[in-house]
Amino acid sequence: MSFETVERLKRDFTDKWVTVDAGTPELKRFVGLSGLIKTINMNGRALVQFDNPVDISWYDIDLSYLKVIAAPLPKKTAEKHAEPAAKKPTAAAPAATAPAAATATPAAAGGAKKSPIELIREAAAAKAAAAAGGAAAPTPAPAGDKPLSKIELARQQGAAAKAKAAGAAPAPVAEPVAAAEPAPPPAAAPAAPVSMVGEDGKPLSKIELARRQGAAKNK
Repeated sequence: MSFETVERLKRDFTDKWVTVDAGTPELKRFVGLSGLIKTINMNGRALVQFDNPVDISWYDIDLSYLKVIAAPLPKKTAEKHAEPAAKKPTAAAPAATAPAAATATPAAAGGAKKSPIELIREAAAAKAAAAAGGAAAPTPAPAGDKPLSKIELARQQGAAAKAKAAGAAPAPVAEPVAAAEPAPPPAAAPAAPVSMVGEDGKPLSKIELARRQGAAKNK
């Protein structure tokens, strides 16, 4: 197409409102919309921007598929093109769970040794009783001859000191039990003396003497 023809088409069609041919399958999505010709390119086709709220692109369309109109068609609102948002169901509030009942730690039966957690709880109960003005409950010493650890002994002494400062009778602190000393190992029997003279009455050589001494140590 000649330059003069393109310039003439620009003068005739630029800024004109057009509609598309409804019988063209490729242009069915533009049916019902009015478009504005922005310019004519060098191959003689129109660059059209349709009055669409969701699409502002320019489309290259042959002039034979366009019809010039005097005024643009009523604009379609974005609400007509947008899909209605589906209402999300309101999530049901989770059922309130019943508060879990506090489980009481059973007391140690008979002479069974109490765990450090039980001793700490008893010391805390004694401290609470002392703060309330009552007599502090004595903290029982663990059964058996096993001595208290430094942490348990310090906790008991701290609870007794706080009870004394509060004006209540201090809880007796278990005395640490001294660990039994291990018995000394039995003394090894002295090694038998090695003879320096052989069976023939002659003195032994150094090598033979060393062999006999080594055999005596292995016994």
